[in-house]
Amino acid sequence: MDVIMGAEGTLNARIVKTWFEDQIGEPFENKFSAIGFLKDDKIQAAAIFNNYTGNNIDFHYYGPRITRGNYREIIDYVFNFLKCNRLTTIPHREHKKTLIILPRMGFMQEAILKYYYGVDDSKDGLVYVLTKDRALDWLKTKDK
Repeated sequence: MDVIMGAEGTLNARIVKTWFEDQIGEPFENKFSAIGFLKDDKIQAAAIFNNYTGNNIDFHYYGPRITRGNYREIIDYVFNFLKCNRLTTIPHREHKKTLIILPRMGFMQEAILKYYYGVDDSKDGLVYVLTKDRALDWLKTKDK
């Protein structure tokens, strides 16, 4: 699968962000960078990154599933290019498939954010973190 990447302000980032927003049905307001995963020159999945601190960046993914190739691109971008030590994602409790997949990808649950999502039907956010050492371990075991 081919990829397009870009930081906020670039054409590639705007293309991926627009696709991502169309899929989730709401605007993404924060400063961001993006990776779009292409098949036949069409975006099939996207990773959006924001809240970069130097050591951490937040991660949002939309697509039918995350492939090993997509995950390798994400790991390479976060831990090799950005030099982060951790990657954070915050799904809500109702994302059952996500909560099954994240530990398989090396993520560890770190915290629960009470009433994090929603206004009327407040849902808890579950903070999952992937550290650099766990990401590199995942890559080693999957390359065998």
